[in-house]
Amino acid sequence: MTQTGTIYLDPGFMWLNELEKDDTDTEPDHRSAYGLDLQFVIPWRYVKENEVVSVQPDEAPRSIEDMKYPVAALLYHELAHANDFFPFSRQDSLDPTVPIGATIGGATASSRLSSQFSLASDLMRELAAVSFHGNTADASQRQILPVIVEAEFSTDYASDYYNYSSQGEDLAMAFEEAMMLFSFGVDRDIAITSMPATKACGDFIVT
Repeated sequence: MTQTGTIYLDPGFMWLNELEKDDTDTEPDHRSAYGLDLQFVIPWRYVKENEVVSVQPDEAPRSIEDMKYPVAALLYHELAHANDFFPFSRQDSLDPTVPIGATIGGATASSRLSSQFSLASDLMRELAAVSFHGNTADASQRQILPVIVEAEFSTDYASDYYNYSSQGEDLAMAFEEAMMLFSFGVDRDIAITSMPATKACGDFIVT
């Protein structure tokens, strides 16, 4: 958060044993209900050598190896945000007596990315506001089919649907995916498909 200069991480990514799991809030993220009245969904996964590596075990105990890829992706993403606001080159010059939010200024990495490789689709940006910010979908948005989304997405610079959520997320997603490939040889796959009746894995049909 820019107000505190702190990165907040979901402990659901971090627990190893039953005791730690029992001490973790299991309430679903309220944002998981966003966009359910849209007719499309864009699932994703991280894959290495044709094996999915982005799913952590639900049962304890689990090992560091079980957590490696999901936690690495999370940290790369959040550190991209941190460095967007406070690049390493500025850290020594920050005044510790000044509130952290007041030190933000100047061109950021995300603004430079946006000016050089701007996302062109206003439609995708408006849909992302429904899926990620909780905006209410209007009648026309509720009629948009996956084929329309595919046409919009495939000709733009975004690497993921979440890139359209904000300028900062555009940078963070690009950095996360690049570093996962560089560090681990892991690729991020996405698909554009119809919204299933439920979000159970077996209900997604991708052709």
